[in-house]
Amino acid sequence: MLRGWAGVMPRQDRLSLVKRKAEFARQTRPFLFAFVLASALYAQNSSSGARTSFTTAQLISDARELVAKGNRMALTKAAAKSRQAIVEASSTFDRSNLALAENELGICLDRLGQAKEALEAYSAALSIWTELDDQFNEATALSNIGVLYEAKGDYQKALDYLLNRALPIRRRVGDISGELYTMTSLGTVYTDLGDYQTAQRYYREVLDRSKAQGIQELTGAAQANLGFVAFLGRDDKTATEYLNNALIILRKLDFLRAQPYALNTLAKVYAAEDKNGDATRQFTTALQAARATGDKKIEVVVLNNMAQVQINTGASFRAIPLILEALILARSADGREIEGRCLATLMLAYKAQRKFELAAFYGKQAININQELRMSTSGLDRSTQRLFLLSKEDQYRSLADLLIQRGRLAEAEQVLRLLKEEEFSDYLRSSEVAPTVDHAAMTAREEEWHRQYEEIASRVTAIGVEYDTLAAKPSRNAEEETRYQRAFDGVTVANREFQSTLGKIAKEDTSIEAGTERIRKIEDSETLKGTLAAFGGRAAILYTIVLPDKYRVIVITPAVQVAREFPVKAIDLNRKVAAFRLALADPSTNPKPIAMELYRILVKPVESDLKGARVTTIMWSLDGVLRYLPMSALFDGEHYLVQKYANVVFTPASRDSLKDPPSITWDALGFGVSQSAPGFYALPNVPAELRAIIHDKEDAAPGGVLSGRVFLNADFTEARLVKELQGKYQVLHIASHFRFDPGNQDNSFLLLGNAEKLTVADVKVLPYLFRDVDLLTLSACSTAVGALGADGREVEGFGVLVQRAGARAVLATLWDVADVSTAIFMARFYQGRVGPPVTSKAEALQQTQIAFIEQSARSPSGKTFEHPFYWAPFILTGNWL
Repeated sequence: MLRGWAGVMPRQDRLSLVKRKAEFARQTRPFLFAFVLASALYAQNSSSGARTSFTTAQLISDARELVAKGNRMALTKAAAKSRQAIVEASSTFDRSNLALAENELGICLDRLGQAKEALEAYSAALSIWTELDDQFNEATALSNIGVLYEAKGDYQKALDYLLNRALPIRRRVGDISGELYTMTSLGTVYTDLGDYQTAQRYYREVLDRSKAQGIQELTGAAQANLGFVAFLGRDDKTATEYLNNALIILRKLDFLRAQPYALNTLAKVYAAEDKNGDATRQFTTALQAARATGDKKIEVVVLNNMAQVQINTGASFRAIPLILEALILARSADGREIEGRCLATLMLAYKAQRKFELAAFYGKQAININQELRMSTSGLDRSTQRLFLLSKEDQYRSLADLLIQRGRLAEAEQVLRLLKEEEFSDYLRSSEVAPTVDHAAMTAREEEWHRQYEEIASRVTAIGVEYDTLAAKPSRNAEEETRYQRAFDGVTVANREFQSTLGKIAKEDTSIEAGTERIRKIEDSETLKGTLAAFGGRAAILYTIVLPDKYRVIVITPAVQVAREFPVKAIDLNRKVAAFRLALADPSTNPKPIAMELYRILVKPVESDLKGARVTTIMWSLDGVLRYLPMSALFDGEHYLVQKYANVVFTPASRDSLKDPPSITWDALGFGVSQSAPGFYALPNVPAELRAIIHDKEDAAPGGVLSGRVFLNADFTEARLVKELQGKYQVLHIASHFRFDPGNQDNSFLLLGNAEKLTVADVKVLPYLFRDVDLLTLSACSTAVGALGADGREVEGFGVLVQRAGARAVLATLWDVADVSTAIFMARFYQGRVGPPVTSKAEALQQTQIAFIEQSARSPSGKTFEHPFYWAPFILTGNWL
């Protein structure tokens, strides 16, 4: 897209000597408009003499002529001329020409990629013109600042400067060409925001009016921009027609600055039509034109697009050097949006090379830049915010799909949640809004990579800015020349170090030869058969195995051991699991279609075996991402699986305690945190949940299914927990936040009162903390699931950890649970367990889930909770009797 830097017009009351020539320039060459006979501007107003006036005006005129040439060398010289003019104007207190020179310098610096310095220059010009009440040129500075903010990705500020401030002034003072330039820039902003319909409306009006006014540069630019919008709308024929027409006009006028934009889009059309050879040739021409203009931003865009063609043709190894070059330029040009695009392309390049960890890292960086840019749209209307997000949606989904393929479902779900317009906070365990997930969180390894990337990228940027500044000087003193040579050498070294650092990061990715999940060896199967026989033939163990091209399941009953399988690629299975979890997480969706697909893969192959053995309880030994599945919510077309079988999770740690006789009576110890803490939202229904479950022996108030003690908030301390567990309670019910970070014992913790933490490392050193606890229940948020870098093993790992600390069984959750329904669910579960009649933990869980499905469990207001979101996240691991 062509962005419209606007030239300036002297104040209307100073035009008497040059009116006709200036008007002619306005109509024929607006890029030079307002600088025609600029030497005459100061003559009527300066009190310091005509010679200085002429010198300053001539310098500005010379600078503007150089800018019109559009190449990098000319821009560098123009910047030097503008600085000279600033010095001259300042020495004679020539405010009018000083503003002209500052604005001209801003245009040069902006196009040379020095955004911060350009903003300073534009702001200086704006301040002077506002002081002089020069509305013509005030609108010019406002427009140029808007263009700068658009390129930085700050769309809200861009629209404020362009739409709310510059455009009304342009129209009020009758500045037709300035109005059309501002409208061109507005079209660019709306294109960036993904609002192609509004952008097209602006571009069409510019085209029609510029034709009528005979402003050829704007006519060509409008055609190029309409071609780009047509391409985005997948109308390649219209896009090609517009672009070719634009190039005819722009080449005829020798309007160099606009040509790389049109050439780049035409190349993208060829690439979209799989004419990769034509696309590569056209991109090469566009790159040469971009480098000739000195416009770093379009150079970055072309390099990135060239890399995408290489990836699409199977030459990703050629794409990476192009992207790295583009990233350096993007950083030095302060172009966050185009840097994000480059990082997303780098994700695809490394994915094509099967370097999945590295691909995920760069994908997360791209998404986090998008999230920054979304902040700049927060003050715009909802439809515009949504359109912007839709324009970036492919990047989010590509990263999520990559994470799903690697079995990192928790991270994938977090990325996909960022796409949602609204969080379903009213379903969660809080009356407050849950903390917004505003970025893609990184693993510890990715955080280190990110530190290295930012460190070297910032150094490259700083050195590049110093080099550009010194290079723009028409002459340098000895000290400046020394700095210049040092900066020149520094840029070369820094660029080399940038590529070297990213190369080192790439070598740390060990996923290129990632092996398939090993087939588990089923040991002591005869012993297991004996264990199952002790259950009276009611249970069967299903060992699931996910292979690259098939799903295998081994059925163990007291009588037999058989193996079944289903042909499905592991990647496809991962995607189905991810889709199912997303459907389960939103109570407004229908999860049954995908639940039926998974039932057909996971259960159908052993359906007849389970029926034949008259099984009532399935003990699942789950593999890979299947650990994220609530098996109870699989659907056979008529019933959920829980309506036919009780479902529990079997782990190696469960083996020793499976046959331990359960306690007939249960006394319960309850701990809870209802107050908010840094990083954690409040759980206001926790006190009611604990009172519905436990009748505190020291509380005269009636209620509670189980007898015991309850400790809330400040009373929930590590010392209190350790002391009370010595009292031989059979049930420990904890309603608080729990964070489980696989591999990081100090970052895996239970939130206690007063924001204190009980870490996994603490649990391990406490002597057999949960000894004789029949059931440990954690009824808060995703208590069975880890987050970053996890691939499902953490679900089983958590159950193993708790059981090794002494608990016979653990009841935890697979996602953030609902507040009101969880309190009802828990009370119903414990009532089902203690009876009468007394049932097993597995049966009590099954009956509670069925009650929710059949709507017999309701809130006091009559609300039902039949959607699996409410009842499916609870998983029971270990001794289920």
